[in-house]
Amino acid sequence: MLTHTRLKELLAYDLETGEWVWLVSNSNRVKVGSRAGSLNKTLNRCQIRIDGTLYYSSILAWFYMTKEWPKCEIDHEDLNPSNDKWTNLREASSQQQKWNQGKRKKNTSGITGVYWHKINKKWIAQARLNEKITYLGSFDKKEEARRIHDETILKYRDKEFVRLN
Repeated sequence: MLTHTRLKELLAYDLETGEWVWLVSNSNRVKVGSRAGSLNKTLNRCQIRIDGTLYYSSILAWFYMTKEWPKCEIDHEDLNPSNDKWTNLREASSQQQKWNQGKRKKNTSGITGVYWHKINKKWIAQARLNEKITYLGSFDKKEEARRIHDETILKYRDKEFVRLN
């Protein structure tokens, strides 16, 4: 298990940029002062291999700054998983992490939690509350459905993690 002392002897973390730099050369591929880590293009997250183990940069940043491994997940407030600036990182439960997501690719209305019901010819508002999809109503206007959705999630979720439409 990586210790805080070991991490600080190997790497320096720039909390302003979120970048890591090697302090020692631990292989013929690593030069002192060179940028550490590589971008996992599938996940768009920076990873760093230390003593044979691969770590996400955001988790290392948390450990580096707090001297504790995160108890939950690390959330990127701006939704960019490659932005490991200290001000962009926060601990989050799995549920809170889900709340801080952008629109899904399948979203056709452009508004999270709102869709057009073809048969009823109404806008339907729904929200995930307590791990269940909750029907919030049907509306003639899309803006009305959006307002109800946003008001509901503000009422039932941690405001810090709410992403409004």
